[in-house]
Amino acid sequence: TIPKWAPGDAGLDLHSAVDVTIARQSRAIVPLGIATQFPLQYVGILKDRSGNASKGRHIHGGVIDSGYRGEWRVIFENTGDDWNIKKGDRIAQVLFLPCFHLLIKTVDSLSDSVRGSSGFGSSGV
Repeated sequence: TIPKWAPGDAGLDLHSAVDVTIARQSRAIVPLGIATQFPLQYVGILKDRSGNASKGRHIHGGVIDSGYRGEWRVIFENTGDDWNIKKGDRIAQVLFLPCFHLLIKTVDSLSDSVRGSSGFGSSGV
């Protein structure tokens, strides 16, 4: 199935290329039946569809690099009930975002910030 955007949506719905059942508390790789070529300055980010996420069906991984030419596949973890996917079902979505390549270098210190080195749960200022 050729993916299409719904008017005004950021995410492009992606369809299963196969019939498959993902049992409760298991993972599976589901092929999407598409391959792409898009500009080097972009990345495809695979995301859950909200209806699937609400049922415990989540995507792992999910980065599609612009240089990748193989078939797209989605890694799912199913924490809900057994999931019977039919060929053509909308199972994921992709967001195409700009990708910036920054200069990476070693330094002796970093500038101060309000957050500093505080980690998880510390972003509320």
